[in-house]
Amino acid sequence: MPWIRRSATQRLPPTASSSQAPPPDATPSILFAGFSADSSLIALGTASGVRVYNASPLREAAAVGGGAALMGRGGVAVVEPLERTNILIMVGGGAAPRWPPNIAVVWDDAAQAAVAEIALDGAVLAAHLRRDRLVLVTADEVVEFAVPSLERRSATKTPRGNPEGLCALSTAGPAVTCFPGIQEGTITVRTAADEEDAFDTDDAFWKVHNNALRCIALNADGSLLATASTEGTLIRVWDTRTRNDVPVAELRRGADHSEIFSIAFSHDSSQLCVASDKGSVHVFALPIEGFSEGNTRSAFKDLGLDAVMPRLIASYVQSEWGSHKFTLEGESANARFIASFGPPHSEELVVVTMLGECYKVSLAEKSTDCKATQYELIGT
Repeated sequence: MPWIRRSATQRLPPTASSSQAPPPDATPSILFAGFSADSSLIALGTASGVRVYNASPLREAAAVGGGAALMGRGGVAVVEPLERTNILIMVGGGAAPRWPPNIAVVWDDAAQAAVAEIALDGAVLAAHLRRDRLVLVTADEVVEFAVPSLERRSATKTPRGNPEGLCALSTAGPAVTCFPGIQEGTITVRTAADEEDAFDTDDAFWKVHNNALRCIALNADGSLLATASTEGTLIRVWDTRTRNDVPVAELRRGADHSEIFSIAFSHDSSQLCVASDKGSVHVFALPIEGFSEGNTRSAFKDLGLDAVMPRLIASYVQSEWGSHKFTLEGESANARFIASFGPPHSEELVVVTMLGECYKVSLAEKSTDCKATQYELIGT
């Protein structure tokens, strides 16, 4: 690819630790927080530009978004790094956006310049990038482009609207793209149908929740899809290959309403982490064959009482509960945040808040009170 190069391995020291106060000019408000597709990078869009960090070890990246050209020139509300290359997709936002919010910019950090701009009819709410495909999402449309040509290959309307910009794109193997369907609580699963043409696709649709979707995520090869609704009590996991409308796992975050901020699969798809507005991250085991080893269930299930309970209560009893839980405290518990897994075999979570904090959470032992180390990315 002519404009994609592997980034340098040099890393700058951490911007600050939990015992250090950031300098006054390093406290821009955060508009966006996200991970790269492989979770190796943390990307922050701020009112004055972009910061990109290596997730483990935690350091500000020198060659991916660390250049001065990305700071001090206006707000960025969406950032998507292409793995560990010099390429990022960015969208302007905030009170003083760097670019109009309907324009997605392909940024070459090695050249410290934009190499392409893509204009859509509406504001770009999300961007997903892999080496053969770019997906841009507005409130009423999902648009796919070939990479590196950036030829527009498809545009799909989302008639019920997609105000959260929900969309998921697999990172390995033939592309799988998922986004809300034409009816409330339904999902569209788009897979490549022809090996010769990655954009010759086959779409499937089915109902995944009774309420509108709030969060979706794919594992790396797109074989598993996790969904959560606006109710926020259950996370369902689906097999995108069989396209069976019965979930392969039903995981319970809790019994009361909650907003789900993020869902992420572990690198080997054996675990799932879910962040919510309860200030907590739940981790679930995912062997997928029957009950998942490591998760728990209500004691009523062992007594067999679910068979005689009303359907709603029986569903509560039968669903699986997480193996680990981490809870934010103080002001952080009221902030929006996201979570993903650390490097393979690291047994850690990485949690990033919109206050500019990063937590490394140990999963070495099963616990509902996991311990964490806190770092400051950007003091706000």
